[in-house]
Amino acid sequence: LLRADRSPFVGRGTELDRLAAAWRRVAAGRGTTQVVLLAGEAGIGKSRLAARFAATAGAAGATVLYGACEEQALVPYEPFAEAGGGAGADRDEIESRLKAAAAAGPVVLVLDDLHLADRNTLALLARVVRGVAGERLLVLGAYRDADAIGTPLLGAIAELHHHCDVERLPVEGLSVDEVAALLDGVADPRRIHERTDGNPFFVRELSRHLADRRDVADDVPESVSDVVRARVARLSRPSAEALTAASVLGLSFEVAVLERLVGGRD
Repeated sequence: LLRADRSPFVGRGTELDRLAAAWRRVAAGRGTTQVVLLAGEAGIGKSRLAARFAATAGAAGATVLYGACEEQALVPYEPFAEAGGGAGADRDEIESRLKAAAAAGPVVLVLDDLHLADRNTLALLARVVRGVAGERLLVLGAYRDADAIGTPLLGAIAELHHHCDVERLPVEGLSVDEVAALLDGVADPRRIHERTDGNPFFVRELSRHLADRRDVADDVPESVSDVVRARVARLSRPSAEALTAASVLGLSFEVAVLERLVGGRD
């Protein structure tokens, strides 16, 4: 989180205000565990936003713990083990360390890439919010909303609502002015915004690409292509074919046209 917080940060005033409100409830020790979920596409700045807020909360006296889910978990309860239990820690040990941290003061627990969480990790999250750390805990989760479809996460989020305060906070693209601030005058912000829809990762990669290859106006940086290919690879073959056809048609088109292009397949 400290490394992430060293990168440029612009905008997100509304999101930070809502996070600050949840933090004030935790710091005051009023109510239940607070859960705020940052939802958005890859590269949109969820982890960066979490890092900025965590730095502020840490400076205000919070104990900040961080863990991330991986495609292939190397240890049980991986994000919790990374955050506070250590490699090989069992559930009881993880819960004990969270309880001890909360006894010393309010805790911010950042859990990244929750769309990759397995059922055991999500079950532990449900136990944690039910009272391991009492009302001294703010869980700040981040996940890719599109990649969460069909995973256990959405059901787990619905269950969390029964036990604590849960707020979903969409993270969207930057405005043209925010893109200009992020680029600090080194590129045409409006042109960059039109091609990236304000996605900070795409903004940075495309601006560097255009700076290196001024003679190529419409190609795509390899780093961006790699991200897109990885996301398309998770789709079924018919879905990938439909998406490919849609990309040729553009941002707006009639469904009937797309159906003719893909041959009427479901």
